[in-house]
Amino acid sequence: MRFSLLSWYLDELPGHARKIIDVGASLVAERYAELGLTRLLPMDRVWVGVRSDNPGEFGGFHHRNQGYRHLQMGAVVTRYGDLARPARTPPELIAADLLRAYAHDTLHYGSYREYRLLSGEIVRTRYGFNSRDARGNTYSAPDPPHTASTRNIGILMEGATDREAVTITRRALELAGVAEPPGHVEWFAWRDVTGTLTEDDIAALPPHPSGSQDVGVERYLSAMGAYAADVGVRYARFLSEFGGDAADELHDVIVRAVITGSRGELAAWLDEFHCRDAFTRLLRSPSYTGD
Repeated sequence: MRFSLLSWYLDELPGHARKIIDVGASLVAERYAELGLTRLLPMDRVWVGVRSDNPGEFGGFHHRNQGYRHLQMGAVVTRYGDLARPARTPPELIAADLLRAYAHDTLHYGSYREYRLLSGEIVRTRYGFNSRDARGNTYSAPDPPHTASTRNIGILMEGATDREAVTITRRALELAGVAEPPGHVEWFAWRDVTGTLTEDDIAALPPHPSGSQDVGVERYLSAMGAYAADVGVRYARFLSEFGGDAADELHDVIVRAVITGSRGELAAWLDEFHCRDAFTRLLRSPSYTGD
C-alpha cells in the first residue's frame, strides 16, 4: 500500500470533489464546537492509503485495519474504491468517504482518554464515558449476538461518533450540490456515507465474501453491512427506545459525554426520563468492579 497525507492528497482531487471536503471541514469545526470540542484532528495526522499493488484491493471507510490510532494520535485510512485502478472511482465518492472518515476520527481524537501504568504496561483505563477496572473488565458487557438494540457503551459511543460523521457528510454533499453517482456498488456506498442505508438495504448486502472474482468489493460490502447492523441500527434503536421524541437531544448528550468523559449529564438525563439510576441499571455489567 502506498500512503499519502490527507492534506497532500486533497490537492489531487478535482475542484468539485475538493469542494465537498472544504465545505465539510467548516461543518466539522462548527458542529463540534457546539458540542464542546474545539481542537480538531490535524489533516497532516491522517495517512491515506491511495494505491495498492494487490489486485482487487478495495479501500474506503470499511477497509480492514482502518481507523484511529490512539497512542500515535493519528488516523490511518484508505481511499474509497479500487486501490489498484484509481481512475475507475468517482472522485465525489472518494471525497465524501474521506470526509466521513475525517469527521469520525476527529471525534475519536477529541474523546476523553485516561491511561495508567499497570504491571509495567500502559493501559487505557478510560475512553469517553467508558472505563475499565483493575481486572480489565469494561463498564458494560458486549451485546449478545443478533440483539436488536444495545446496552454496550462502546457501541453507544461508536454509533454516536458515526452518526455525527454521516450527518456532516450528507449536509456537505447537499451544500456542494453534488449528486449521487451511478453504479451498483456506488449506490450502496452513497447511502452508507450519507447515513441513509435502510434495514432492507443492509439485508441486501452480502453476509460473507461470496467467492466472486472481485472479492475486494464483496468483502467491502459485507463489512459495510455488518457495521451498519451492529453499530448504526443498534444505536438508532437505543435512541428511539430511551429518547423517543427527544432522540436528537439524547444523542447530543451522549456525544458531549464522549468528549468530556463525564457520565453526569447523561445519567441525569436518563434518570429524568426513566427513573433513578437508569444509567447504572441499563449499562453497568455485574462483572465491573470499578467506581
